[in-house]
Amino acid sequence: MAGDVDLVPFKGSPLDVCSPITCTVWFGHGRHLSCPGWNDTGPWRAECNIRDCHCIDDETGEFFADFSTGTVVDERNPNAVCRYTMIPLEPTP
Repeated sequence: MAGDVDLVPFKGSPLDVCSPITCTVWFGHGRHLSCPGWNDTGPWRAECNIRDCHCIDDETGEFFADFSTGTVVDERNPNAVCRYTMIPLEPTP
């Protein structure tokens, strides 16, 4: 999977905290996931090595992407842990 993906909150997630978001996945010395930041923070970034499907944000250790299951967990917000499903977007012509 490479290109844009939608992160869709799991059913039952608090949507005021866990809103849908569009992110980008790419390859280069491993797999990378980058999402826009919130509350004036920089972008969320998670990276795995070339053989690993489970990526983690090295700065906080609180943003995880598991490409084997297509799930993302964001534990950075003190108000809620947000769980998402990665949905690949169709490329636009």
